[in-house]
Amino acid sequence: MILRAFPRTDAPQSRTTGTAAFGQENVVTLAQTRHVSFGEHTAPLSVKATVQGVEHYRIEGRHTAADPHTYLLVNAGQPYASTIEAEEPVTSFCVFFRAGLAAEALATLLCPEDHLLDDPYPTTQPLTFFQHRHAHDATVTPRLRRLYQRIAAYKADDAWVEEQCHALLHDLLVKHRQIRRRVLALPALRVATRVEVYRRLHRAKDYLDTCFAEPLALSDLAQVACFSEHHFLRLFKAAFGQTPYQYLIARRLEAAQDLLMHSRQSITEVCLHVGYHDVSSFGRRFRQRFGVAPHVYRQQPHPAKTAIFA
Repeated sequence: MILRAFPRTDAPQSRTTGTAAFGQENVVTLAQTRHVSFGEHTAPLSVKATVQGVEHYRIEGRHTAADPHTYLLVNAGQPYASTIEAEEPVTSFCVFFRAGLAAEALATLLCPEDHLLDDPYPTTQPLTFFQHRHAHDATVTPRLRRLYQRIAAYKADDAWVEEQCHALLHDLLVKHRQIRRRVLALPALRVATRVEVYRRLHRAKDYLDTCFAEPLALSDLAQVACFSEHHFLRLFKAAFGQTPYQYLIARRLEAAQDLLMHSRQSITEVCLHVGYHDVSSFGRRFRQRFGVAPHVYRQQPHPAKTAIFA
């Protein structure tokens, strides 16, 4: 099912708005707004993304977000709240999977074909995905992009969307295996410990991604992850190949790059918006990363794009 408007926050579930389908059918929403707020609620397994702008989420007491550079995975039954509050319209793109589909897809990967002939719906262990922001990638993003492009062009019907949702869930399972291999490479003896380390590190990384413009100390990030500062620094570098400070600088410069291409803010405003307080320091960092000063970068021709969904 395709929904092209946000469900009304003051209306009960209904077939008219399509909200009754959540959990019963695969649902894809593509909607645009400047202002909307949903209080804490639960939903089926879902992938959250935006084509432009930022949609903010609160999960397990922490702030995270979906933006054009990432997608957010939320497990079934996980309470969360979401908000859009922006000057320019935000285009939200989300995929909700019907209840039980993840277990069904997992069974087709784990069970031998002859077993599936005798029992098409075998019982499998509950699957919990790694619930955090994921950078767009070559595994999941191409399917998301194709879904978005066909739906945005009004070239998709419910039957085609149904097939694509099944294929997308398969992609997510492949991605889950890829992440699990990285988790098993972390320095810990027990698998459960490595999984918990990975989850805690991503809490801090998501916090850094969404609060990069604020003054952030190593102690703040370590506290979010519930590690000592030295332990957090060592584990973060092992997991992501960068120190938290290196990642923070890269995140700020990435945001500055987008603003220079897609906004009319002055260089000083961009500098302050991404967390710098000294224009010369910002300019020096930007030049080191992109090879030119911010004002020169803005004057250069840039291909029109809408992030990963172009």
